[in-house]
Amino acid sequence: MQTASTRQDSRLARLGAFLCERLLPFLTPRRIWSYPFVTLVVLVTLAAYDRVSGTGLISDPFGGDFLSFYTGGAFVRTGHANQLIDQEAQHAFQQQLLGVPVSSVSVWVSPPYFAYVFAPLSLLPYGAAFVVFVVLSALALFATLGVFTRDLYPQSSASRLCFMALGYYPTFEWLLNGQMTGLWLTLYLWVFLLLRRGRDVGAGLALGLLVCKPQLALGIGVALLGARRFRTLFAALLSGGACVGLGFATLPDAMFAYAKHGQSLVSLVRDPSYNTAALHGSFEVATLLLDGASPKLALVAGVCLTLLLLFVLGAAWARTDWQAGTRAFDLRMAATFSLAVIASPHLYNYDLMLLMLPLFISAARLSGGRGLPLDGGPLLCTTALVWALGFIGPVLSLAQQALSTRLLGFSATLQLGFLAIALWAHLAWKASLAEPDFKTNRL
Repeated sequence: MQTASTRQDSRLARLGAFLCERLLPFLTPRRIWSYPFVTLVVLVTLAAYDRVSGTGLISDPFGGDFLSFYTGGAFVRTGHANQLIDQEAQHAFQQQLLGVPVSSVSVWVSPPYFAYVFAPLSLLPYGAAFVVFVVLSALALFATLGVFTRDLYPQSSASRLCFMALGYYPTFEWLLNGQMTGLWLTLYLWVFLLLRRGRDVGAGLALGLLVCKPQLALGIGVALLGARRFRTLFAALLSGGACVGLGFATLPDAMFAYAKHGQSLVSLVRDPSYNTAALHGSFEVATLLLDGASPKLALVAGVCLTLLLLFVLGAAWARTDWQAGTRAFDLRMAATFSLAVIASPHLYNYDLMLLMLPLFISAARLSGGRGLPLDGGPLLCTTALVWALGFIGPVLSLAQQALSTRLLGFSATLQLGFLAIALWAHLAWKASLAEPDFKTNRL
């Protein structure tokens, strides 16, 4: 008799076989290495057209997300940290800064202590600050990728990995919008590299710095709790607590105001005027699908889906021995990071750039023959699907929103990218089970 787990694996196997049958003809070695270049050319062309025509296809205004960071840094530097929750004050500042009418405010939504990072940059003109920030972020990421290739992927190079990443649309969004994703990926890389080296305290200190965007640390923290890596978690609490303590010590009024009104900032993602089509977090997957029919049902479903993913992460590691540095460990961490990314509430399309870490890990550990970056099969095909949905996923979501509104009278959107990433995580974890160094503990 088949168990529920066996039946689920059978269904996933059939889905993987279907993807392989449809996608493998397009995944020859020559095509795989040409796709990032072709995508990059298309994106650069679109961006150039967008800037010249002013259509706002890619981003409006240029560096729009960095505008909120610059605003926060300027407010803290000039003693106006209490206005970090005042959207009208931010709107007025941004219009004066840019010297043109700004149709919508780029709202500061991060904890007040995070604004210290941008205070020095706010001394520069906005354009110069944007360029400096992107360049420094890219250099930090490039240097860390150099360490990654030396530790795990000596047959590749940081330059080659960067070329691959540039063909992934969320990476392009990071660069164009001036987002923080490059630095978050840098921290993710260091957490992984230090964990596999057995340096748990250092990994925890790096993980704690994600307190500036704590939802990105949530899934990793639960996985570490399941694996009983208490030293790592304690170190994360120390570094994260130091950041929070700095905020309360130097910006107490702003911190208390943020704690009081922070929920109103988070609720922006459910505002009808907000572009929700590119949201991929577990909570927003439920709200995209169910908000139009029943906001209360969407709220409950979103919380339950997030808790389910976190439970899966913790339970999986509770049943698995910690064997840092092995192939099985690396593949399990690839699955863990990918699932942790989509477990994060308020995950926008540019945040999917964080998936470069699990992709690079799997490429290093499962590099195939015949020039393929991964062994041919379901994992390679699902990688291609995730890659494609990073580009066209938001467009498909917008189409679903328009079609469902017309047919049903309300919006109902199934975020396909979320499903593809969850399937990828399952396949990566399954690949780790086939490794000879895989062990399951007594639980």
